[in-house]
Amino acid sequence: MAREVGEARLLSVVLFGSVARGDDRPGSDLDLLVICRRAGDTEPVLERLHASSQTLRSRFGYQVRPLVYGLPAARGRWRQTAAPLSSAVHEGLVLLGTPLRELLNGPR
Repeated sequence: MAREVGEARLLSVVLFGSVARGDDRPGSDLDLLVICRRAGDTEPVLERLHASSQTLRSRFGYQVRPLVYGLPAARGRWRQTAAPLSSAVHEGLVLLGTPLRELLNGPR
């Protein structure tokens, strides 16, 4: 996936939700939280994820539901303890990059 969207744009990719918790069922979504370096990276990353979602569905058997934020927006939502960031921080599994709590609280 990182090659598909351009790894240089990505700071963190986190799997969260029922699949991360291990209580998924048939028809569950694959919830991915993607944090990009810049706000301007979010749209191209989201477009690439949507373009490759059928491949991901075929490979993993889940409908991929990506949430993509630039780092400043993600930090703003984290300060407000807004879902789904709070869920992703507490139950998420880091697939790529910096751990989410470190990234959202850090100085970058």
